[in-house]
Formats: sequence, C-alpha cells, structure tokens
Amino acid sequence: RRREIVHEGERRVLELIARGAPLEQTLLEVARVMEEADDGVLASMQVLNEEGDGFGHCLAPSLPPEATLVLASASIRPEDSPCGLALDCREPVIVEDVTTDGRWPVMTQFALSLGRRGFWSAPIVSSLGELLGTFVVLQVEPRGASPTDLDLLRDAAHLAGIAIERARAEESLRAAEAKYRTLVEQLPLGTYILAPTLELGLIYASPQLQRMVGYPLEDWNRPGFLTEIIHPDDRARVQEAVYRTHSLGERFEEEYRLQTADDSTIW
Repeated sequence: RRREIVHEGERRVLELIARGAPLEQTLLEVARVMEEADDGVLASMQVLNEEGDGFGHCLAPSLPPEATLVLASASIRPEDSPCGLALDCREPVIVEDVTTDGRWPVMTQFALSLGRRGFWSAPIVSSLGELLGTFVVLQVEPRGASPTDLDLLRDAAHLAGIAIERARAEESLRAAEAKYRTLVEQLPLGTYILAPTLELGLIYASPQLQRMVGYPLEDWNRPGFLTEIIHPDDRARVQEAVYRTHSLGERFEEEYRLQTADDSTIW
C-alpha cells in the first residue's frame, strides 16, 4: 500500500513539474506525498535563498504558520540544527529522539512544541551538486529510519530538487529573454527571429521592424507572411537556403529584400 501511495504521489509531482506549475504548489505536493506515505508525520521543506547563505522560506502543508516561520528563520550552521548538519554533510540526518539527543536545544523545543520527538532532515541537491534546501520530517514517537524510510526521504528530496532547479532555470531564462528583448528594442535596426522550420514561422519581430516594414504584429504572426513579403526575385533563393538549413543543417546566411506595406523595398 505504501509503495502504491508513493508511486501515485510521484506521478502527480512529475506532472506538476512537466506542466510548469508554480513551485510552491509542487513542493507542497511533495510534502503531502510523504505525509500520505508515512501516516502521522509532518513534512516540510526549507528552501535556501539565491545566495545560499540562509533559508529563504519554508513550505509545509500541515504545519501552523508560526512553525513554518521558525523553520524558515533557522540557522544553516551544522551546530545549530539537524538541517544545517544535513546541508554540511550532504546526507540525511536522523534524530531518533530529540529529548535524548541534546545537540540542538532550539530545534528540540521546536519539535516538542508540535508534539514531535523524531526529527529527520535530508539535503535537497541539484543535478549539478548545488545545495537547494532541506526536506524535514517530524515523527510523533522516537523512531530511527529503516532503509525503506531513507529511500523515501531521499526520493522526496530528489523530487523537490528537480522542481526547484526547473523553476530557477525558467526564471533565469525569463530574465535573460527580458534583457535580450530590451537590448534588441533599443537598437536602430529591425530584428526578427524565425522558427527553424520550412514554413518560416515567426518567433519574434521587434517594434522597429514592424515600423520599417509597415505591417502590424498580427500580420507577422500569420503563417507564411514572411514568405509573402520577401521580394519575388529573392524568394526562391531564400526558400532553397531554408530547405538546406532545415534538412542538411547548413548555416543560414542570406541577404534578401523585403517589400513594405507601401510597396517600397528594404534590405
């Protein structure tokens, strides 16, 4: 039964990642999978900030808000919490009973305030080895981790890592695109980007180009539009070059003319 719950939960999480769901929604689902698979536990994630020198926030489907604030503000030093030690050694840290462990008094009081005595923490690591955060599981009773428990803990941390890494990569891409767009749109020339297909589908046309050619963006988005406005004397040559690029992988490098809305010609 536990294995079925885990497999179904992993399927839900991977589906959220694939469709680009918000990171918070995906991470909360990862924590829910752990809570469903191990009845009675409280699961949460502490996500490191961009600088990696502290936790930026904590996500937990079943913890009260004040508890998530405590975890979000926790120190990442190994001497201050099991989470800090998990980050430092890059391995799960299993505290079977906080009342007898004695290494982290602040975290001991935190766990006991929630009626918990077991405190497990695993590092969340990217595919490139970058530390991204920790996955925390709080147990009601004192309890060590079996090999199956450790596998589940590592799998949950791995799923969280995939989600965080994907979200950060997408954010970096959006920032790069915005920077490139700003640069291009300040240049005194027209720029456009085409899809690598035989149909010459448009990906982007700068405002300068739209003004130079005299056609609105709606026309540029119409299939086959660019082919229509290529000068008739150049059209066959350009189409042949596109075919070679698409079919043979050759570099596309052609000079050709465009016909504007007022029937003039530009290069």
